[in-house]
Amino acid sequence: MTFFNIAMEKHIRMRNFVTALLVIVSFAGNAQEVWDLEKCITYAWTNSLRLIQSQQTEQFAAIDQKQAQHAKYPSLSGSAGLGLNFGRSLDPTTDAFTTSTFFSNTFSLNAGVPIFNGFQIKNSLKQAGFNLDAAKKDTEQLKRDIALDVASAYLTALFAKERLSTAQFALDLSNDQLDQIDKLIEAGSRPRNERLDLLAQIATNEQALINGANDYTIAILNLKQLMNYNVESDIELVVPDENAVTLFSDPDLLTFNEVYRQAVLNQPNIEAGKIRLLGAETGIDIAKGGFYPTLGAFGGLQSNFSNQGRKLDGFEEVVNETPVIFNGMEAIIGLPGVNPILSDNPYFNQLNENIAYGFGLNLNIPIYNRYQTKAAVQRAELNLQATKTQNELLEQQLRRSVQQALADAQTAKKAFEASQQSVEAQRAAFDNAEKRFELGAINTYDYILAKNQLDNASVNAIIAKYDYIFRTKILDFYIGRPLTL
Repeated sequence: MTFFNIAMEKHIRMRNFVTALLVIVSFAGNAQEVWDLEKCITYAWTNSLRLIQSQQTEQFAAIDQKQAQHAKYPSLSGSAGLGLNFGRSLDPTTDAFTTSTFFSNTFSLNAGVPIFNGFQIKNSLKQAGFNLDAAKKDTEQLKRDIALDVASAYLTALFAKERLSTAQFALDLSNDQLDQIDKLIEAGSRPRNERLDLLAQIATNEQALINGANDYTIAILNLKQLMNYNVESDIELVVPDENAVTLFSDPDLLTFNEVYRQAVLNQPNIEAGKIRLLGAETGIDIAKGGFYPTLGAFGGLQSNFSNQGRKLDGFEEVVNETPVIFNGMEAIIGLPGVNPILSDNPYFNQLNENIAYGFGLNLNIPIYNRYQTKAAVQRAELNLQATKTQNELLEQQLRRSVQQALADAQTAKKAFEASQQSVEAQRAAFDNAEKRFELGAINTYDYILAKNQLDNASVNAIIAKYDYIFRTKILDFYIGRPLTL
């Protein structure tokens, strides 16, 4: 078997494989759901576990705020007890010791209200409000970050898809050229070995097509993972019209100070840092409240029952007989008397009769608490300095990010414009080479070289286009404009 026949056989096998691959992809695409960028971002917001965690943090902060608000209200508690006493015990109904076994039941209701505690309740409520506002800003920032990540993955997938289309077009063009060279070989106007150069080029195009399909699959998988979408479900991305892509920002018309000023106003994490700084300052006031006396009021109500409880039903007159000896003779003397008539006191009667209540004030003056208050103040002051440092780091990072984003966008615009000019030049060169090839003025090698140069320029133009779009969208992100295509 000649080298020509071997190459021909390999080409046929590869061509059949690629054709089957494209048929499968095309068939699967018919059932795919169409997704645009806004839909992807909305889905990611709804299903992002990071966003759910941030929202849960908000809920915790809201609970803390509500708890701090209720700390200024009076407290009320009730208690009840049952007891069975043996031996010498204090009867709660008579407040006397008894040696009889008895059953007792007690009830109490206690209330307390803070009057002054060094403004700690007021400042704690204030700090809880700051913490809740900061948590909400964190959620907003996370939503913006997720939107930017999804936009990046979406544009990467669009780039892979367009590159796949370019690879398919290049393969189709090479196959058409092979058909044409076959006709010229049969007519005897071309040498048979020129067919081998085209077969090699077709094999290269087929390999590029397979790599492009793999890159597109990976890009879609990354997008699904960012969205927390089922990776087994197919999606089809909307490819926007190149002329319809909205580029709100022209990097050549923007200055660093302008972008940075807008970024500070539109980045929620910067605002969250300022809110946390207010919370840290309030934390110092809370800690210093420990140096002040605390004053509170209290009150209580209680009652009890005992099965030994008796009630007085009346009195009865009796004659108490007492034996005596008078002049050596025994005699009995009767003395009149009165004995109480007692009976078991009912349950609710005892509860009503044994009610006791009282109220008062409680003053606590701190004198020495083993350095706890001073340590709390020092920790609060250090937390304030740490918060200031964290805010400075955020602003420094934002400043660097804006500088980098503006420089990248300006460079990407120049690269995009240059790539467009390169494509036009290479397309003109290829059109000329194609005409000369058809006239027999150049050989297959020169023709393939011109075609490869056009293919490379086209791919570079695709890269430059999507890089320019993405870099511009980053500027829009910092300025506060919507991430749309």
